Amino acid sequence: MKTYLLFLLFVVPVLGERVFAQNPNVPSDLMQISETLMDYIEGTATGDRLRLRRAFHPDFKLYTVTE
Repeated sequence: MKTYLLFLLFVVPVLGERVFAQNPNVPSDLMQISETLMDYIEGTATGDRLRLRRAFHPDFKLYTVTE
């Protein structure tokens, strides 16, 4: 009985943390990828620099070559 109680004492809190570790308010990876792609596609289609800028990392340097 004592080992059973010790087992529950240590296992239940660990399992409980795993259950509550998921945050439903965080956007899913698929949603973030979709938003980034839409920013890129619509930014290039309409020439909207701000929307296109959101699709890239802030430190990214975009260069173009014109002849």
